[in-house]
Amino acid sequence: MIDVSNDGYILDIDYIYGYFAEQAPVNLRLALLSKGIANNISGSSSYLELGFGQGLTLAINAATSRGEYYGTDFNPSQVAAARRLMEATGRDIKLFDQSFEEFARRTDLPQFDIIALHGIWSWVSDDSRAAIVQIAKNNLKPGGILYVSYNTNPGWSPATPMRHLLREYARRAATGSLMQKAEQSLDFVDSIMQAGARYFVDNPGLQQRLDRMRASDKTYVLHEYFNENWHPMSFIDISEMLSEAKLSYAASANLLDNIDSLSIPESARRIIDALPDENLRQMTRDFFVGQQFRRDIFQKGVRSISGRELREEVNSQSFVLVDALAPPPSKILTSAGEAQLLEGIYGPVVQAILSDLNQDISASSISDRLSGTDISFWQVWEALLVLTGAGWLSPKSDCSDLPDVIDATRSLNREIVNRSVYSEQIKVLASHKTAAGISYSRIEQMLMYCYNRGSEDPCGSVLEMLDAEGEKILSQGDVVEDHDAALVVLGQIWGNMKDTKLDLVLV
Repeated sequence: MIDVSNDGYILDIDYIYGYFAEQAPVNLRLALLSKGIANNISGSSSYLELGFGQGLTLAINAATSRGEYYGTDFNPSQVAAARRLMEATGRDIKLFDQSFEEFARRTDLPQFDIIALHGIWSWVSDDSRAAIVQIAKNNLKPGGILYVSYNTNPGWSPATPMRHLLREYARRAATGSLMQKAEQSLDFVDSIMQAGARYFVDNPGLQQRLDRMRASDKTYVLHEYFNENWHPMSFIDISEMLSEAKLSYAASANLLDNIDSLSIPESARRIIDALPDENLRQMTRDFFVGQQFRRDIFQKGVRSISGRELREEVNSQSFVLVDALAPPPSKILTSAGEAQLLEGIYGPVVQAILSDLNQDISASSISDRLSGTDISFWQVWEALLVLTGAGWLSPKSDCSDLPDVIDATRSLNREIVNRSVYSEQIKVLASHKTAAGISYSRIEQMLMYCYNRGSEDPCGSVLEMLDAEGEKILSQGDVVEDHDAALVVLGQIWGNMKDTKLDLVLV
């Protein structure tokens, strides 16, 4: 048997410590601004996360802002784990272990600026989805937004029968623990692929999907493929359901998807632009790009802004360089495929950013530095959005200098870094400068841990800790056996951190 909740969701295995940057208020605000949509998101927004899992995203969002934060997740063990992270922030974050149906019946909830749920929509029952709509209807402010990510068709259509086969084999034939059942199910599907099953011959891309599943974190695979409820939906189906809460599509939380010239094939744009309805345009776009997973922002009352108002909003948005040593992207991967960035625009913009890292990075400041060129203000703005979507830049927080934000962020990061000594579950730290999470490997966190505890030789201290546990350093995928060589590798990591990343987080 697979132990599931009343809603059909796996209980045997807790969810991974996932961090989803799209849910950060600062990133949601930028996504809306990229489409010229007015919003009320600020560093003091009221925020609700539905189905927060281990709570890492919620904790980072709460630590790096002054907002009011709520969350509910039906799994009490996950709520207990999340509470430890929340307590580390020192914030008054209100957590509940209620189902969405129970939570929807509460009468003591405030009105929220943001309601967010990552992936949940695809893995719950019809009753739970109806409860989500009811929560948004009753507790989302006019002008407020709902962030929802979900598996979608047509991209998932070929894999749906394979997922069904995996689950049925786990239920009817596999034995042992849930992890063992999952492994046996993967082996079974692989065996019928190798035996030439016609369905897999006709859908050769499923072999690559199965290979990715084998290489992925098995906890993720269990929650992704083995729940009782699993419902990829078309954009229009979800949009019509959310319309009951007076919600309309506003933007994608994926910045690159909001730039049509990059994310929609040129042959498709004329067809899509001629369609009379935004819902139909989005659904048709999904067919052109073979969309499998959408990250959508719906709003209760969408208001477009343009002209002077839009320019003022754009001018107020600053950015942070995430890693000064990382080369700027020359090409990016979008829904439409790989796109080459125009050197004539991106070259000067990047040089203007790197020429003085102490100056503000914004569309107006970079445009001023490029005043003698043919690059327009709006071309600079689009370039900053693309460089952010590619991960080279990040939107800057308005709360970065506030003492309580600094204290909460440092406290949370210390909790995470302390855990790195015995676990590699959490791979991000909270940044007060970006009001979001930034990736830090376990080794980087261990170096911070030793440095924070006053070690005069953090690299030697980390190596001593790893040796005591029988663990080895990896360099470019290879195990480093030699002690001195391992110290060199650690020294390089520590040097790069001190030069580039250490000022983005507080520990």
